[in-house]
Amino acid sequence: MIREGLGQTFWNGLTITGKIEGRGRMIADIPFPDLQELVVEDVDEMAVGHLKKGLLEAHGIDEGGQPEKGIGGHDVMWFVARDLVFGPEAFPDIEPPQGISRAEAGRRWMPQIPQPYEMALSFLMNLLVIEFRAEIGFASTQETLRSEDLFVDKPEEAELAAEIVERIREDERIHVESLRLYIGELRSLHFKTEDGGTALGSEVLDPFWEQLIAWATQQQPRIAAEQQYNVIKERILKHDEGERVLGEFDALADRDFMVAAG
Repeated sequence: MIREGLGQTFWNGLTITGKIEGRGRMIADIPFPDLQELVVEDVDEMAVGHLKKGLLEAHGIDEGGQPEKGIGGHDVMWFVARDLVFGPEAFPDIEPPQGISRAEAGRRWMPQIPQPYEMALSFLMNLLVIEFRAEIGFASTQETLRSEDLFVDKPEEAELAAEIVERIREDERIHVESLRLYIGELRSLHFKTEDGGTALGSEVLDPFWEQLIAWATQQQPRIAAEQQYNVIKERILKHDEGERVLGEFDALADRDFMVAAG
């Protein structure tokens, strides 16, 4: 699409990614319960014992910086990468689309423990899925920026943009491994339950994790593919040779997702 002069989709993607990263600043300030009150074992020397002692704050600052101090995070880095190859006003500004909700949203998956803890633990697991999927998407963005037949008038700027994305990816890899550690620790611990007993963390967490992965890897991608395909198709057909470009675009499609996208 960029090769055909249809760079808006890529520009939009960079813009939306930056804005979503900026929203991640809330991780630094999110009210998070003291997990020692939930866990039977002593967590003082474990990562989960330090979530509100700097770990979550550092994660949030990575994402959205400290605007009050003039310090940018990943959000600003995405905008810089975008502007290097397109400029800041190449296309109309865009806001992130509304998230796709699961049909069972609001259901309690961890009724054994108090709801504030369920919300906190489900937040960590959702965040891990988001970070993992983001890393895959960021790799694709980097590959696009380094395609030799694209941005031919700005090769140095495109390479610098790709290097900026690489620095973001380094942070995201740390986020993924950190979240894996937190959840791994929690699965190995025992939780105090509402009925006065205890339960192994894996028994509490795994049912939620299994349905989350099913949604994130099977159901949600198909819905998102359908929505995005229709938007992109409309954009392509406005091109002077829209039918030709659409045919070439469709020829590159993943057949599994074309079932959903029609």
